[in-house]
Amino acid sequence: MKKILILLIFISFILAGCSYNLVAVNKNLDDKKTNDEIVPSVLNDFSINLDDKDEGRIVPNVEEIEKEAGRVVRYGIVKTFSTSGDMRFYYYDIEKGIALDNWQGYPWFFATPENLNDGEKIDDLYNYVENNQNSVFKIIGTKEKDDCDYYDARTCLENITIKEIKKVD
Repeated sequence: MKKILILLIFISFILAGCSYNLVAVNKNLDDKKTNDEIVPSVLNDFSINLDDKDEGRIVPNVEEIEKEAGRVVRYGIVKTFSTSGDMRFYYYDIEKGIALDNWQGYPWFFATPENLNDGEKIDDLYNYVENNQNSVFKIIGTKEKDDCDYYDARTCLENITIKEIKKVD
């Protein structure tokens, strides 16, 4: 609950326009004809203290905010894919440069397009994956409910709805 509260406060702070303060360098803002000399000034010491246990806690970074929103980033290599939009990927450790047999108990994961009724988008996605099927892919998406019925109750598969997919060079 505290994380959600912090997230809401952080978002409202940004929406209020307080996270960036534009200042003119060596000129009065009224004299400015262009934005060439306007630079962003960022608040550096922003923190929220809810109680003694959270003293000094800093607002979550972007990765933590995205994780709270259910967004995830996965790296994978193609296991199988079809024109219906069904894609399966083996997990890939980008730092070690190897495919993984297992990642946190998952043997591989599903990656599904956002709209399965958009045939053109599915065709484009299929062609992109097919043309780059020997590549490592970075998949950014939303983590959906795990599929625990595919094999058996002991083996669940991660299910990601694709927001963005691109090959890693």
